[in-house]
Amino acid sequence: MTALRAAILGLVLAGVAVRAGQTPAPAEANPGAREAPLAQWRFETGTDGWESLDAQVARTHMKAHEGGYSLRVDVAFPRPASVFRRINLDFDRIGRIAYHVYVPPDAPESVKTMLFLKDKDGLWFQHLFEQSLERGVWNQVSLDIGPTSTRLRPSAHHRLWDSVVAHGMNQLGVKFFCDEAYKGAVYLDAVQGFPLRVEPEPLRIINLRQNRTEVGRYEKFEVTFDINRLVTNPFDPDHIKIDAIFHDPQNKAITVPAFYYQDYVRRIKNDREELVPVGAGTWKVRFAPVTTGPHTYYLRVNYTPERHRGGQPERELVTGKRAFLCVPSESKGFVRVCKKDPFYFAFDSGEWFYPIGHNIHSPNDDTPRAVNVQKFLGADILPDHGTFNYDHLFRKMGENGENCAEVWMCSWWLGLEWVKDWRHYNGLTRYNLHSAWRLDYLLDLAERHDLYLNLVIDNHGKCSTWCDPEWEDNPYNELNGGFLASPEDYYRIPMAKENHKKLLRYIIARWGYNPRLFGLELWSEIDLVGDSWNFHADPVTAAPKVQWHREMTEYLKQIDPWGHLVTTHFSTSYARIQPSLATLPGVDYLATDIYQMPLLKLVLASAQCFNAFGKPGLVTEYGGRSPFGDPPGILRAHVHAGIWATYMTHTAGTPLFWWHQFIESDNLYSHYKALAAFHKGEERRGEGLVQTVPTFPSPHYDLGALALQNPRKAYVWVFSRTSTETMPQTLPVFKKTSILLTNLTPGKYRVEVWDTWKGVILAQSELASDASTLTIPLPEFLCDCAVKVKLIP
Repeated sequence: MTALRAAILGLVLAGVAVRAGQTPAPAEANPGAREAPLAQWRFETGTDGWESLDAQVARTHMKAHEGGYSLRVDVAFPRPASVFRRINLDFDRIGRIAYHVYVPPDAPESVKTMLFLKDKDGLWFQHLFEQSLERGVWNQVSLDIGPTSTRLRPSAHHRLWDSVVAHGMNQLGVKFFCDEAYKGAVYLDAVQGFPLRVEPEPLRIINLRQNRTEVGRYEKFEVTFDINRLVTNPFDPDHIKIDAIFHDPQNKAITVPAFYYQDYVRRIKNDREELVPVGAGTWKVRFAPVTTGPHTYYLRVNYTPERHRGGQPERELVTGKRAFLCVPSESKGFVRVCKKDPFYFAFDSGEWFYPIGHNIHSPNDDTPRAVNVQKFLGADILPDHGTFNYDHLFRKMGENGENCAEVWMCSWWLGLEWVKDWRHYNGLTRYNLHSAWRLDYLLDLAERHDLYLNLVIDNHGKCSTWCDPEWEDNPYNELNGGFLASPEDYYRIPMAKENHKKLLRYIIARWGYNPRLFGLELWSEIDLVGDSWNFHADPVTAAPKVQWHREMTEYLKQIDPWGHLVTTHFSTSYARIQPSLATLPGVDYLATDIYQMPLLKLVLASAQCFNAFGKPGLVTEYGGRSPFGDPPGILRAHVHAGIWATYMTHTAGTPLFWWHQFIESDNLYSHYKALAAFHKGEERRGEGLVQTVPTFPSPHYDLGALALQNPRKAYVWVFSRTSTETMPQTLPVFKKTSILLTNLTPGKYRVEVWDTWKGVILAQSELASDASTLTIPLPEFLCDCAVKVKLIP
């Protein structure tokens, strides 16, 4: 081979390598250099926004690849030197990055370069070019960064490069390395981004796989797949909409949206939970069959390219059918409003679901006000270990008979949509996949510990300027680049409503299959949203909020094939419940707070309010006289008295104590264990039980009683009145007391007296009623006790 032929072959091979993104080469060796760039950065008028944290940089006329200037980067090898620029550009539109580097002749032969990209949260991708840069000439360095490129490697994580990741990149950088000592300069010029070239091909589903061919009734059937299209916002169904259409054994069609998924691994780093992305983003469909027998399904895909790529919808893709078999399981199914007693909940199996639990809205709250309140309570302030905290909390709840918890999709915990300035959030209709993975984890954890979750989608602060305001950070706020001038517009403007429906679609797609999701709460403390209290108090002003709930509940009923229960929530007490909202057909149960005293009075009044609306009701926040905290003695009394007093009403479940860190630090779980033991095996739905107040043959100033009873059965709570409001340091002891029940059927009754602190029977007996009354002697008890009375057949 002649020297000339060898030189030509070398140039050709170098050009191929550059196009493959493997090695740098002289500019003239790359034919792609002649195509028009989509973006470019030169240094004719300054540094053009390029900066460095580890080197001095300056515009210079000493060297230039094009024009009269370049960027001088002072280096002191072997310490690396890097330069970077923040970029306001959709990197999913870029197919190749090229830049030009000059290394002086006196520099070592081993100078190398790296290209890196990262997003606002520091998610970093890089490519190190193995071949050293030539000295004394301008080197063109080129890298394929298209969505299918394998050249960009993750750094400090395991996420794979694709179009979704590319869209989020906002920083471009170049790094220089050399193992040998050298002090001098290298020069950077003509950094260019060339447009992505996409070869047209038919729309296809690829890599489709399902998790099983046989699935238990109400259990998870999952399909995972990819599509051969450039998707920049997988959360926007106007851009990409994928549905799975299932047919059950009766050939009933059931439509379930697909959703975009990213996997993570979790770890504790710097005393906080950190999620590390793993693998590529992908698509999933989750489905829980409710009927045993053979099922089929197929996928339907509607794809519309981004506007700069034509923006015209492609022809709808419908895949072939696949099949699986649903077999019986031990699952009780989804939670419903009980058909035989509409004040309570029941599973699909018909079994009674009586929620016993407390509120764990987020693993911790380290805002200054919350920290001050916890210090006032004497509660331990838990570190922000995220899901690791729930590992412990859910385990303790399950071990102590609790079966229900409330969690929030708030901005500081499980929220999906928030302002871009916050870590892992990306603004409107671009959802936080870290939060989504965490909620996946919590639902799996809930199943492990036999818990059911009341999921709060939005808390009032997100759309409030006057109470716990977060509106200043809301992405809908026009000051943050949104399109709403006021939080009240969120309930009025059609585009905001459509965006919220997209959010609900994602929620149903990802978590709708799961029976552990017992309720969807659209808003926590809906009466506190808006610009003032008047947005709740004035019926005319509040009308858009009512209409918003009508539209969203109807939409959920339309897209949720499993029919999850839906509610919205009111602050302070039952008195804040807005009838126009509470009576909406799509509001399945009522939810409110108790932050007033006396506690027992509010418990009874709340139950009467729920019953008046003819719907199940829950108190999902309580504890003290205000949400700002009370002395520990009051809170200890309220933990105990709240759950026992409520059990003697037709409220659908125990109230959910707000201060979960107080329960944890004081180890108050035993209160729930005792009530769960008392409740186990009981059935009182549809039995005509009415609320009564038993009397005492020998009255005691500090004794009170509440009961639910019919002519054949009674549940009674006997309590120290003073201990229901403040727990004394020494609990009172009661001896030689008895209670009198009336309106009972004559006959013999089995009576059990329970210790409400230990959850064990103190005494049991068989007693005969005299006419319609029954006097029950009570053993010695501490503070309070509970009684079961049942007619012996």
